[in-house]
Amino acid sequence: MMNVFKESLKQYKEIHIKSCIELKFANGGHLFAAANTNSINVYNFYTGENRSDMAFKNHKGRVKTISWFEDDSGFVSAGLDGMIYIWDLKNSNHPEF
Repeated sequence: MMNVFKESLKQYKEIHIKSCIELKFANGGHLFAAANTNSINVYNFYTGENRSDMAFKNHKGRVKTISWFEDDSGFVSAGLDGMIYIWDLKNSNHPEF
């Protein structure tokens, strides 16, 4: 993550995400979801924190796309396994189909 200044960029925080294939910011910009292979992790933009309850791992194939709800309370993910999951951030362990 970088801070943008008038005439320079300065690194603020580095987050290591192996094989990240999709990254989507929430509409409010305070969260972002990063997909690597068949899992999705949601990070707090300001702290870089990824809590253990913000890991979503139901896809059997590679995650293809992520789309946040308008109110940022969750997101929809689609994978190459043909599955589409609806994730509620308050109930991350049980997606809807």
